[in-house]
Amino acid sequence: AVYAQNQGVYNQINDLLTQSSMVQDSVRREIYRISYLITSSANNPNFYLNPNWQSSFIITNEERVYHFSGRMNALDNSIEVKLGEEIRTIHPDQLKLVVIGRRTFMPFKGSVIDFTDQRNVYLEVLSHGKVHLLVHYFYRSQSGVNNRLSPNTNGGNFKILPIYYCIRNGGNLTRLRTSKRKILALFKDQQDQVESYAKDHHLRFSGENDLIRIFDYFNSLDQ
Repeated sequence: AVYAQNQGVYNQINDLLTQSSMVQDSVRREIYRISYLITSSANNPNFYLNPNWQSSFIITNEERVYHFSGRMNALDNSIEVKLGEEIRTIHPDQLKLVVIGRRTFMPFKGSVIDFTDQRNVYLEVLSHGKVHLLVHYFYRSQSGVNNRLSPNTNGGNFKILPIYYCIRNGGNLTRLRTSKRKILALFKDQQDQVESYAKDHHLRFSGENDLIRIFDYFNSLDQ
C-alpha cells in the first residue's frame, strides 16, 4: 500500500515535470519565432538600463503571454531574452507590451518619435492614466555619433539620453517639453491642483523622478 501511494506521488510529480518541460519548450519555440539571434559583439554592461537578467514577460499581438529572463539594451533599443546560453532580441513590431522586472515598455513607430526610418522602438511607461508619461532611451557617443554599428565598447565615451513623451487616452503621442508652463497645460482644469502639489512637495518639472510623481498625482485625481 505504501509502495502504491509513493508510486502515485511519483507519477504526479513526473506529470508536473513533463507539463513544465512542455511549457518551457513552447515558450522557447515562440521566442525563437518572434526574435532573432543577436550578432552584435557589443556586450558592455554600460549599454543596458540594468545589465542584470530580470524576471520578465511579453504580451504578443495575438494576446499570448510568455515569461523569460530579460533586459533592455539602450544601444540597440531592444529587449534581450536569455534562453540557455543564447541571447535573442524580440522584434517590437510583434508585441503589445514588455515587462522587465518592475519596468513596462511598449513599442511605437519610429517616425513619431523623431526618427526618419520606420523601425519600431520601445518606450518605457513611467506613469499611466488620463495622460501617460513615457520615455525613449537612446545611445549617443560623446562625439555626437549614435551609430550602433560602431560603438565605443570601452564604456567611457557614450551616454544614454532620455527623451520624454506623453499621450492622452485616445490621443497621439507627442514630445514632452519639460517646462513648467507646457506641462501644466496638459492638465487643463486641474493644473492649479497639480501646481500646488508640486510646490508643496518641492518637485521640479524636469527631473524624471519628479515628473513621475507629478503625473502620478494628476492621474490619481478624479475627472
